[in-house]
Amino acid sequence: MMEFGGLGEDFFEEQKSEKNYRKKVKTQEELDKLTVDENLNEIEKAIYILNSGQQLQYVSVVRNLPILLQYWPDRCYQTIVPKIKQLLNRNDEDLHTTASETFSLIANDPNIPHTAFSTHLIKIVVIHLKNKDQTVARIWSASFAEMLTRVPDDVIRDLVVPVASVMGQLSNPTSSRLQCCKIIGAICRKYAAVSIKKELLPKIKLLCQDVDQDVRACMCSHLHTIAKAMGPADTGHLILEEIYELATDEEHQVVEAAWDAFLAITPLLDKENLKMMKPLLMDYCKQAMYLEDTQTMLDSSLLDVSCKFGKFCASVIDLLTPDERTTMVDIYHRTCLLGRQKLMKKNNGNVALAAQEKLADMCSDKSAKILPASVTTLAGKRIPPILNQTLKKDDSLECRRYSAFNLPAMFDIFRENKYSPKLLECSLILASDDDVIVRKRVAAGLHEIARILGPQAYSLRIHLDSILRQSESHPIVRGCLDHLSETLIQIAQYDNDSKGTGVNDIVISLLTVLTTFETKWELMWRSLEKFILQLRVLPEIITSEQIYSKFLPCLFKMLTKNPYLPVRQAVAQTICYLFRYNKRTEQRREILDVIVQDLCRSKSYRDRLLFLDFCEYIIDIFSRRFFKQNIFVHVMSLVDDKVANIRLCLCRILPSMKRLLVLPNDRILHSQLEEGVRKFLSSENDRDVSRAIRATIFELDRTVLKRPSLASMTPADHEDERKQAEEGMLTAREDKSHDIGGKGPSSLSAMAFRGGANKSGKVKKRNNSATSFLPDSNSWSTLPSPGSNPSFTRKSTANRSGDNNKKPPLINKKPEDHSFSSTNAPRASTTDRAGARTGPTSGASQNRGTGLKPPASETETNSGRSRPINSKSRKKMRREENLFELPTFETAYFFNFFIRLHFFFITSV
Repeated sequence: MMEFGGLGEDFFEEQKSEKNYRKKVKTQEELDKLTVDENLNEIEKAIYILNSGQQLQYVSVVRNLPILLQYWPDRCYQTIVPKIKQLLNRNDEDLHTTASETFSLIANDPNIPHTAFSTHLIKIVVIHLKNKDQTVARIWSASFAEMLTRVPDDVIRDLVVPVASVMGQLSNPTSSRLQCCKIIGAICRKYAAVSIKKELLPKIKLLCQDVDQDVRACMCSHLHTIAKAMGPADTGHLILEEIYELATDEEHQVVEAAWDAFLAITPLLDKENLKMMKPLLMDYCKQAMYLEDTQTMLDSSLLDVSCKFGKFCASVIDLLTPDERTTMVDIYHRTCLLGRQKLMKKNNGNVALAAQEKLADMCSDKSAKILPASVTTLAGKRIPPILNQTLKKDDSLECRRYSAFNLPAMFDIFRENKYSPKLLECSLILASDDDVIVRKRVAAGLHEIARILGPQAYSLRIHLDSILRQSESHPIVRGCLDHLSETLIQIAQYDNDSKGTGVNDIVISLLTVLTTFETKWELMWRSLEKFILQLRVLPEIITSEQIYSKFLPCLFKMLTKNPYLPVRQAVAQTICYLFRYNKRTEQRREILDVIVQDLCRSKSYRDRLLFLDFCEYIIDIFSRRFFKQNIFVHVMSLVDDKVANIRLCLCRILPSMKRLLVLPNDRILHSQLEEGVRKFLSSENDRDVSRAIRATIFELDRTVLKRPSLASMTPADHEDERKQAEEGMLTAREDKSHDIGGKGPSSLSAMAFRGGANKSGKVKKRNNSATSFLPDSNSWSTLPSPGSNPSFTRKSTANRSGDNNKKPPLINKKPEDHSFSSTNAPRASTTDRAGARTGPTSGASQNRGTGLKPPASETETNSGRSRPINSKSRKKMRREENLFELPTFETAYFFNFFIRLHFFFITSV
């Protein structure tokens, strides 16, 4: 640090900051100037500020001008508007910008009469359109078109048109003629076609033939607006002639503006007009490629042709002969190869084979090795990442980027099969490009190409495979995520490989993306969420066995390990879809076992919260019967959860659960729901949960229970019937010939679940109680059929003592009967408020909590043996049945009475 006379730099910095602070502090005199008497009204305050205020206060008055005109129009026109007109003579850019925006708002405000602008304010606008300061003139001309929306034609004819005519004279400077072009473009948006032809068309033609190229290009950029105002009848012989002449101009700026105007007015032209432009368009494209052939400096016309090539082809595709179409495809093929000389020299000029080899190299294990974060290897080259690439470094690179953007359009325009090989070769060339942006644009349009190709979409397998395996280029993978499901379906739908090699490669690529997100792209959670949601289409692509063994273990691991909540919710939703369309009974049992054991009965409250999210997804995706039989009891077991957030979130889904019930078949589940609500009211101590449960009770009261009636079925009921039928079909036609099963242990069974290992390292055996209520091989649901009378058995001491360690059998269901054994009831473990968890009970003790019926025979299961039920036991069973099966009317009456009594007690306290 340098020192001056013993003083360091810190001293000088301190003195400088103190000096700046003193400048910011206002003196009393300055504060008095900024003070306005509060007793003045708004008009008087505005007049005072405009007379003795400062620049910032002027801007404030101009910004509040619409309010002043709305409430005090007469005084504002007499006093405020003249003052503002006088202030605008200062040529202050901030003031003029605020004034132009404010005048545009006034001109379009329905609360202010249009005469306010057309009588007083438009004169100020016209004055500043002719301002010698070009910055001020551009500010006003930018918003002038919006100001004319409600101005009458006679005012435009009297005030604006004469000014435009004077400004467009050849003797005026170029800036004035440019302003004239913009004013004419704004006038034509409001003017009638007859007035345009009579008053403005001569001036328009004169400006199109101006000696300055900027004026010609500017006027040409407004020709499409003029054409739309004049209509199709006059566009062909009045406007198109000017465009044709400007398209042959010597200056490229004018030619580019002419072709832009042609593409904009193409819907207004008939075939005769398009035939006139077709030879000129073909020559323009060929000339651009001729400049590249002669190896001269690439003219900007080549960039313009590459950018608009898709629109060029679409505008004249119906008029092109087969030879001309082939020529256009060849031109596009050559633009894809600009700057790719090394690719053209490989394999004796076989570009398609060279591109395939490069894509294979990108998908190989060598390219999958971990490289430095700044490079990726493609055919021995080191490519900088997207952040270090300059977009305009090379014209040939820009042409390839434009070609990648136009790739889906080319497939859509040239749909004939004879052009598909050439266009597929172009797609291979672009997909193997060294530039990241080129490959990203190919990835973004891949779903459109697959949709257009139809049966030939399988040819894009190598494209998708290479895109998904580019682990060092996250933007490329992100480009295809929005429509990845559509691409996968199209490619897998037309897979002609009997061995399924192509689909297996795509499966490996998808797993590679999952691994890459976990290892390298940990912070890209939004892309990961989008990718996981796209995996819902896997049942339409691969078999249930492949999903179960390869994807579900990764998803369940991500479900509990990923730190981002949106990702976990997306995983939960995807698992529900994969579970819904799984065709294997044992796999469905295992999946639901994982959901119940590792989420609902987890020690982590985050997992239990995620289980409630699962419940919402299951309600939307599955049928009502599935939820009531397999999930309902476990949701109600969370009523006693010790975490307040769990109980708070449970209140949110209770009304949805009640909407699933149908009386009288679900009266047992309805009684369980009422019992859970009563527990909430009687023992809840948390303030937020109490408030939530009271709001939930009101919503439950408004929810009307359904009753089986064909006449009152809603669209939601029909949709539920469709889901039930679909679930039954999925189970009934378990296609073992399509799903290749294995006899070894499943992947989910081999997973190391949290809390599954003891101190000795041995994995504890999973409690299979959840599997006892899963669907068997004949049905997705285990509820008794409508009309059956469920009954109950009393607790068995032997079952409580001796059968807890036995594995419960699977559902034993007779084909002709709908009754189930008592061991089929789910074992819902409960948790008290202190956190002590009670283990599952067995035998008839479960029936008391679940309401499932015992065997139909007159026997009672006890310690594996059966004995006849005597009359005494039958009387006790009837009393117990009467205890649990209260009539619906009495239950509702008791429930409402209890709620009113509870509210009365709270109010009195």
